[in-house]
Amino acid sequence: MRDHCTYLEEGEWVHFAFPYNRNTVDAIKQSIPPEGRDYNPTTKWWSVTHEWFEVMCAVLNQTLSNCVIFEVHTEDGMDAQ
Repeated sequence: MRDHCTYLEEGEWVHFAFPYNRNTVDAIKQSIPPEGRDYNPTTKWWSVTHEWFEVMCAVLNQTLSNCVIFEVHTEDGMDAQ
């Protein structure tokens, strides 16, 4: 089974939606400084600035099972997760 992750670019931020995994959250906090990341508890999206996009993708690939990362082009696409 594969974990599906989606992301949406919006201004200086890239928003990610993915299945909750405590190891993933810990790795994000260890790999990306607070000024480069944000979490929205309402949407449950993690957001990173563009400079941390590759690091975020690497963290997701390392901590989620057979992770597949998809770009979406509207906010509605993130809600479909």
